[in-house]
Amino acid sequence: YSCRKCRRLLFGEKDLQDPQHLPAKHQFSARKMTHSKQVWASCQSFFLQGGLSWMTNVNETVEGKFGCPKCDTKIGTWNWSGAQCSCGTWVVPAIQVPRSKVD
Repeated sequence: YSCRKCRRLLFGEKDLQDPQHLPAKHQFSARKMTHSKQVWASCQSFFLQGGLSWMTNVNETVEGKFGCPKCDTKIGTWNWSGAQCSCGTWVVPAIQVPRSKVD
């Protein structure tokens, strides 16, 4: 996967969490449902297994943002307390990259 702006390689398939989500961790709420009361099926973000070598300050604070090491465009966020995916799954710890930020 590469930066959408400058095309620098950022991470690969081996860096993604596997399995990405566990069914037992789903927590559905009103804001995660569509008007027809069905759960959003597709995840809008990738979650990484851990910090990558080019990420700076990831281990210094509980949460924050990180950018592309080449063009400094914001790529994603991390939160060691966890974050909720668009499908409703809580991912702990969360190093989250929206699909719209990478190709």
